[in-house]
Amino acid sequence: MTELNRAPLSAYKSLHSAILCGETLNEVKQIERSIARFGLLSPIVVTAVYDQLIVVDGKKRLAAIKRMTFAGTLPRSLQHIPYIFVHKAKKADMNSTSALAPRQVYKAVMELKEEGKALEDIADTLYLCRRIILDVINLSRLFPAIRETYFNGGLNFDQARAYASVPDHRDQIALLGSLGPQAKPETILNAIKGWRAEAKPADAKPAPALVIPLTDYLPAAVNSVEFIAAGAPEKVEQYVA
Repeated sequence: MTELNRAPLSAYKSLHSAILCGETLNEVKQIERSIARFGLLSPIVVTAVYDQLIVVDGKKRLAAIKRMTFAGTLPRSLQHIPYIFVHKAKKADMNSTSALAPRQVYKAVMELKEEGKALEDIADTLYLCRRIILDVINLSRLFPAIRETYFNGGLNFDQARAYASVPDHRDQIALLGSLGPQAKPETILNAIKGWRAEAKPADAKPAPALVIPLTDYLPAAVNSVEFIAAGAPEKVEQYVA
């Protein structure tokens, strides 16, 4: 997971700052509304020059934070603003984004989806890339207790995404019990591929064997009776990539 740091607003410097007007001002105001409702879900990308953090990506977010600071509307949680260094942020990385608050990112995305927002509108509102929005939506496939484990730091995003690729909740939880929370994403995916290759028809396919008590991993007690009572996996409306 990408390491996040935090610094006060005074530590940041934007080169070639422009006067806010027209469409740029409208975009900054939209970011203000997003921060007021959901918080800052994507860290500022910087490079360090002496004791200053030079903003590489995030100038509009920083402008929104400055405006909110002046207006007295900035959430207290952003008195110190999260950032990552540019050499650690060469790709859009959900692990770095969700390091801020994975539950908060998920809640924000799903709230906007339930409001009927289009994928591009969600991305624009939260200032996250389209790929991250799709990945977050796919987490809705997870058995709730496994998703809660991810929110609490027991799994990283790539692990959670791998388990979410299995449509049946029973199989997700069986795989977690079999492989354990330290399994690498590629190990999880390879286990899924091998299991599917050997699988019989769906009505005859046995679930993978549980070899470790699930209560070692899940935030709440989940025994076999409770899990079976959870029934079939919920139907999830998916966006098409």
